[in-house]
Amino acid sequence: MTRFNPSILLDRVDAIRRSPLLSDKTKRSPFAQALRNKLVRMLDAMRADLEDEIRFAARFSPSETLSEIEAYAFELYAMKTSFEGRWIDDGPHSVLDEIHVLVTGDGEVCPVTLDYTVVQADELEGLGQVFEAISRETGVTIIAARLR
Repeated sequence: MTRFNPSILLDRVDAIRRSPLLSDKTKRSPFAQALRNKLVRMLDAMRADLEDEIRFAARFSPSETLSEIEAYAFELYAMKTSFEGRWIDDGPHSVLDEIHVLVTGDGEVCPVTLDYTVVQADELEGLGQVFEAISRETGVTIIAARLR
């Protein structure tokens, strides 16, 4: 992302969350309903992370005098926020199978992305449109992935 603004992203996440395509009243297959439920939980987690980002940024208001160390710490933080690291850089995120795991060996822990295929949009009963909106509006990539 070029300029991270958690307040704008929070509004976008809220708008997506209210989308008629995510309504719990929409008739869906059990498969699509499970994906919808997981997606709603993901959006709620994104919202909580953005609220944390807003609170954190408020502590470093431009009107306040920051020490040199505080200013440097905020500058480092702003290069890549926690939200960007978790939701944008660590993607894609799957609403079906977990595709990212941590593997431990010889005292080292490494993130690994497992081999997967993406469920086609026609099987998602409209949720593919929501995935596209999330990507377009927030930069977060959501997919429905099946492990191979």
